Amino acid sequence: FFFENILLLGTSMSTPAATDSKASDLVLVHNCCFWRDNYEMVMRTRRRKTSQRTELLLLGCVTSWGTYQANVIKYMAQTPQNGSLHVFREGIAPEYDDPSNQNGGLFKITLQAPSCAALAFTAVCSSFALGHLPHHTAVNGV
Repeated sequence: FFFENILLLGTSMSTPAATDSKASDLVLVHNCCFWRDNYEMVMRTRRRKTSQRTELLLLGCVTSWGTYQANVIKYMAQTPQNGSLHVFREGIAPEYDDPSNQNGGLFKITLQAPSCAALAFTAVCSSFALGHLPHHTAVNGV
């Protein structure tokens, strides 16, 4: 299964694609844009707090694998704890209201060890950008 293979990579920041060929030979299957949404905690009741999105920012778009690699690490490091980082096809926003996402769905990965979150996120996003996800033409973003 795909995600089992990602999580067995160990602690290096390599991706499934990067282990199969030279990094200079890798090509993005589509231009990718990085988005970040920030959240703030809001009191819903006297005892319950929930998060509410306060802003959605387009951080930048990339057209090459080298630029993608440099930016994914940079943007992960800059994302605050109450933020969320997304990688989407150029021209598609990470919102349900975007017409390209109207027939889409949502998947989540739950990790037992928080220490592998960065590796898992990087591997899934890299596989998306390189077209290595199953049915990658039907996926708009991560």
